[in-house]
Amino acid sequence: MDDKLTALLADVTDERLFAWTDPKMVGRAYGYLDKVECITFVDGQGIVARVHGTSDYYTKVFAGGDGDFDSVCSCPVGHRCKHAVAVILNASKTIKNGGCIAENAADCEIWKMAESSLAAARAKIEERERKILEQRQSKEREEEEFRQRIEKRRKEALAVFGAFLERAQDCQSRGDYDGVLKVLDEACKKTDDDFDFEPYGGELYGKIKDISRVAVDALECCKKSDAEKILFAHDAYTPSRYYASPTLLYETYWKDDGAAKFPAAVWHEVGDVLKSHLDDGGFVGECELYDLCHTVEDACDAYWRAGCGEDAFALRKRFTAKTDSWDSCADDLCRLGRRDEAKDFLLEAREFVRSPENEEWDDGHVLIDKLAEIYAGEGNFAYAAALLAESWLSLVGGINHCSDQYGLERILDMAGKAGCRQEVFRALAHEVDTGFPLRTKMCKNWHEPTSEPPTWPLPPTGLNLGIHKPLFSIDTHWWEAEAVLVVVAIHVGLLDEAARRYVALPGRPGGYFGVSHLDGLTDFEREVKTALFDKYPDVAAKICATQGYRK
Repeated sequence: MDDKLTALLADVTDERLFAWTDPKMVGRAYGYLDKVECITFVDGQGIVARVHGTSDYYTKVFAGGDGDFDSVCSCPVGHRCKHAVAVILNASKTIKNGGCIAENAADCEIWKMAESSLAAARAKIEERERKILEQRQSKEREEEEFRQRIEKRRKEALAVFGAFLERAQDCQSRGDYDGVLKVLDEACKKTDDDFDFEPYGGELYGKIKDISRVAVDALECCKKSDAEKILFAHDAYTPSRYYASPTLLYETYWKDDGAAKFPAAVWHEVGDVLKSHLDDGGFVGECELYDLCHTVEDACDAYWRAGCGEDAFALRKRFTAKTDSWDSCADDLCRLGRRDEAKDFLLEAREFVRSPENEEWDDGHVLIDKLAEIYAGEGNFAYAAALLAESWLSLVGGINHCSDQYGLERILDMAGKAGCRQEVFRALAHEVDTGFPLRTKMCKNWHEPTSEPPTWPLPPTGLNLGIHKPLFSIDTHWWEAEAVLVVVAIHVGLLDEAARRYVALPGRPGGYFGVSHLDGLTDFEREVKTALFDKYPDVAAKICATQGYRK
């Protein structure tokens, strides 16, 4: 076999293969190691082999012009595929163990079959590339036509709103302040009815902003009462006019400057008017949900500015189920000095959202986070950490939980304030190691439950976090928590723990490649390598020296 290909095979590592193809292909290739047969070296051509997959594929691996491997395969991928990686790994193992790869002439049976299969595969690839080119050209034509339509609409929109601005400025010059406000209202409705605002970029927004600036001056000079001015600003800023919202009006009459400008009695009147809108029950249907949330929030804000926090809490509590404002109600109670009542309210709310008819799991976790925040505000960091830990554990294995490093670091930050950071980490790690594998594990049927005991139990830490059973565990991604534990162990300073866990990954359900090939964890390998191999060479040496570790 030629020296160049032999040298490449002798230097194969997982990291090099990651760079040559991608971690996903490498991870899948390990499942094909026992399906490679008839590995043969043909002088001047490279290695050829047959791989059993969906059908029998023929794969050729050779030294490319860039000094690395190259390959062709009769599978649909055709190039740098899992079959090629499996062939490389098998050939590399033979070379590293001092063995030899069988050599044969170009007219041998395996080579003839491979050439025939690869020729058919190349024809399919060429046809596929032709269709891809046609699709790309068609897409480019569609994009150009769309760009032209948008440009036409942009010019129309600028002309329309330029005319609105001229009318507003004309009304202002004549002292017709009510006319200015009517122009602003027409402009907002125009964006709702005739123009999707977003594609036109900053120019159209600039026109609306200029009209809004003229309207601010007009509102200052018009004969409306202070409450009417605030309410006009509110109505003009409703979320249904999001893209064209006159933010200058809202900021001038509602934000901090507006709050200081108007007395408490005015804000109380504003709150009563908005409350009457809510009492009318005019907000119905999903399309008006944002308007409802916005109105409730502003009404409660108005009552707080009026010094009527009890009224704000009572109003917000009425609409918690529709506006999803449980945590805001708890904030109101805390501002009123009723912290114990806020805790009870959050626990009751969690039971409500967790009930079968609601199933608002995410909201349940938000409520636990808010409860932890209240306990932390009282200085009870240990219990706050326990609450966050329960919430985090209940999400391990959830699709939306993938690599939630931030969540775990937040728990440990809270635990650090309580002086039990490493103990909390070990308790969480123990829960992941001994709890979740008992419920589910990676297998051929993907969701097959198992009652087998874990083969890697860790000793209990003795730290009682008061953690209850998780809310739910939907499984197959629980091992992503393993990757998070490795990274966070580094940040906590448990380097031996990080090294041990990193080395243990190949033996876990899903395994090392079950973790490293996931789309949500593409930075896992890089971060661990940087933290352990580059920053902590002593730990890297422990990893490399561990039996069974594949560098």
